[in-house]
Amino acid sequence: MRAALTALLCLLAPLHAGAEPTQRERLVLAGPATAVSFPLLHMVESGALADIAPQVEFVAWNNPDQLRALAMEGQADFMAMPTNVAANLYNRGLPLQMVNVSVWGILWMVSRNPDMKTLADFKGEEIAVPFRGDMPDIVFGFLAEKSGLDPRRDFTVRYSATPMDAMQLLVPRQRPGLRAVGGQVHKNAGTRSRGRFNCRTAPSLHHSRTGPRRT
Repeated sequence: MRAALTALLCLLAPLHAGAEPTQRERLVLAGPATAVSFPLLHMVESGALADIAPQVEFVAWNNPDQLRALAMEGQADFMAMPTNVAANLYNRGLPLQMVNVSVWGILWMVSRNPDMKTLADFKGEEIAVPFRGDMPDIVFGFLAEKSGLDPRRDFTVRYSATPMDAMQLLVPRQRPGLRAVGGQVHKNAGTRSRGRFNCRTAPSLHHSRTGPRRT
């Protein structure tokens, strides 16, 4: 599934936008295990923030609940998060400052069937969706309704704790009807010959365009 609504935010929490950098003992950057975190990792490894803090760390969050805990407990100074989570936390009174929307269109509908081209092609199928009630679920439901489909009646939705868990559901070939919704990075991870999937069990996966492209 690819959609503009899947944009990620980079947020600055305790630091104030526009203020002169001040020396800190420790600076914590947080983000998901996706491409949006690559710049954060580069800043940590290259020492780009040495003038702000001698100790700069990156903390990965694995699910929205962990992300919310990091933000609400003030455990990170700069965070990458989905736009819906940022809006929710801001409306609950957290002092979040948006820096920019850095990534667009990182959610995909992934299938083992190359003929699955549109969301309508998945009607009646079982769909694995990570993060119930969060961005993948929100976007899937939105695009299904825009396509004239009922996300709860026209599909059998199976929720998983993480995108990688959804990916793993595609591995057993005895479940040929199961599809998955996940980030592009997880699609690539599923087809690697090394890592959590080996070359004998990893299926061939295909992207399907489920909504209008962003202009």
